[in-house]
Amino acid sequence: MRTALLVGLLLTLTAWSAEAQQRGSTPAPHPAESEALAPGYFDVMEAFEQWNAESGGMWRVNYARETQAATFLYGGSKAGSFVPRADAEFFLLARDFLVETANLHRVDPSTLVEDRAVFLPLGNAGSTDKLTVRYEQHVNGVPVIGGSVNVLFSLQGRLLSIDVAALPELAGFDTHALIAGREARAATARQFRSDTGVVPNHLEGAELKILMHREGKHLAPRLVWEINARWQQADFEQQGWRYRFDARDGSPLGRVPSVHNFDVSGTVTSLVSPGSDPDNGSNAAPLDMANINVTSPQGNAVTDVNGNFTIIGATEPVQLTVDYTGTWAFTTSQGNPDYTLNTTLAAASGNVVAMNPTALEFDTAEANAFSWITQMRNWTVSINPADTTSNFQAFASVNQSTTCNASFNGAAVNFRIAGGGCVNSSYSSVVLHEMGHWLNERYGSGNGGDGFGEGNSDIFSIFILDDPIVGKDFGGPGSHIRDAENALPWCGNSCYGQVHADGEPLMGAAWNVRKNLKATHGDALGRLMSDTLFNSWMNAYDDGTIGPIIRDHWLVLDDDNGNVNDGTPNFSEIDGGFVQQGFPTFEITFVNFANVIKPANTQSEAGPYTVQLDVTPEFNPPVLGADLFYRVDGGPFTQVPMTFVSGDTYTADIPGQLSPARVEWFVEGSDGGANTSAFPPAILGGLEMFEVGLRTDYFVDDFESGVGGWTHGQIA
Repeated sequence: MRTALLVGLLLTLTAWSAEAQQRGSTPAPHPAESEALAPGYFDVMEAFEQWNAESGGMWRVNYARETQAATFLYGGSKAGSFVPRADAEFFLLARDFLVETANLHRVDPSTLVEDRAVFLPLGNAGSTDKLTVRYEQHVNGVPVIGGSVNVLFSLQGRLLSIDVAALPELAGFDTHALIAGREARAATARQFRSDTGVVPNHLEGAELKILMHREGKHLAPRLVWEINARWQQADFEQQGWRYRFDARDGSPLGRVPSVHNFDVSGTVTSLVSPGSDPDNGSNAAPLDMANINVTSPQGNAVTDVNGNFTIIGATEPVQLTVDYTGTWAFTTSQGNPDYTLNTTLAAASGNVVAMNPTALEFDTAEANAFSWITQMRNWTVSINPADTTSNFQAFASVNQSTTCNASFNGAAVNFRIAGGGCVNSSYSSVVLHEMGHWLNERYGSGNGGDGFGEGNSDIFSIFILDDPIVGKDFGGPGSHIRDAENALPWCGNSCYGQVHADGEPLMGAAWNVRKNLKATHGDALGRLMSDTLFNSWMNAYDDGTIGPIIRDHWLVLDDDNGNVNDGTPNFSEIDGGFVQQGFPTFEITFVNFANVIKPANTQSEAGPYTVQLDVTPEFNPPVLGADLFYRVDGGPFTQVPMTFVSGDTYTADIPGQLSPARVEWFVEGSDGGANTSAFPPAILGGLEMFEVGLRTDYFVDDFESGVGGWTHGQIA
């Protein structure tokens, strides 16, 4: 009976094959030719014959004896039950087709987890655009190593192929491990030493997975622990293996290399505008392109900070593509094709990929934007590796058709073409300034209208470039946008009437601090110190307006003993830098004042009016003395030596005054080093006040409420 049934099936298959050839389809291989006489083969072929007849008759199928199932269904097309409009709908349609063809591939759809949907612009290759959806195979959250299913569609949702690299009938597979992961790690270390002769110095955690394990001619699922072991040491070839151990009985189930020593490597460079200079058409210089994406059919890579890359596992020659897209930046050229370089790497190492070799304006603009955004991020983490504020991919739109400007719009930095007497604005200091606006927002300080946003964005540029000029030669040789070596003193908020000018006192003060630190500590250390202060300030405080509080924050960051009042290690450099730009000096407290008794408003003209307080040195005893200074109705100050009472207490009298009188006063004390401090300090106004006589207010108006018809506004 068995023999007769087999012959009957073979005759049926032969007849179907002849019919299929007449329709232009390719039959499944004959069992005698493929050694496919295995359980399930005829079931799959019968299922395929029926499905093909119902689906246009143009389909082909590949059968794998290892899984006893169809692995590739292709050749025809079939409309879905609906036309998908979004990725989620393509996934739904793909599941419908996977259920419909389950008798062919025998993969249980419940084991498939959505991975990605990818648009394929094959119209550019003379075909039609398509979309592919990919599933990964998991059971109870445990991934199948290499287990996946890909379904290809037309954009109208017609099925074009199903490609299966997954295990059939896996639903219900037991994923309970009987061997602990730590035991597998120990076994890995022993096996690695046996295989390589060295002890691994990198041993990753054990991961539970399902292995497609070959057992005879078939693949069967095995629950395994997978552990990656590596050994690396300077001047020696790195070794690495990924081991698999059965998670139920601990038996070894093989290894695969995790370090590939036969790779293709090289360096990416690009011509960019050097230093602070704009592109003038002839001054481009090669620069290593850090953190740029490198793609090839044999694998992808990202360059390191020196522009070096390695495509793991590739063999030369390699067809390589690179554009100005990377981890921290990507660019687009408005109105012009985005720069792309396709090249061939002929050697395994020592390859140099030279971008923008002709240094055309539009290409150089992309190179400059990408390079300086990336350098800005790397500068940040070089100063503070824990600072992740710059760890995002910034978008730069270059070569915009207007001229003489650049901008940050909340989602991108934008740069203009050359023209109107201006250079192309995509170059070092301008890129850094506009990115500074972006970082102001990400750090939390914002871009306030008093000039803070502009001045602080300038600080990013002048510190990273170590150059006081922002927008060098922007309007032609010698025509710069701003200079930190400016003489604009701080005079309050918005006193120059334009935000860029209002920000110049801030950039000037920061530059003064940097110069002072370099003068004291040398160029390299001074740069590092000022960079660190600036970065720390951006992380520690959210100043959004320009004022002496910024100086105070810098001093607090510089303090080394928890007492800013006694100065900081770099007090003179920091405070002096702000004072140079018109900010008030920070008053170091050499003498402390306490238990102050103040004269109150009085109608007595006889006086005296007594001032009494305790005076103590901060860190340089003893107190040498104290003096009271007073003035009447804004006249000149009169000095009165204070009398020592006892302990720390000093007293002095202001003589009686004729009414009406307004009396202002302060006290100055001296320590053992002749250093003086005042009460009240300048930060509190510097003067105390009382009045002699009876004051009656007949009319008060602050001119703000509109009472009486007052209006107010900025005139110029």
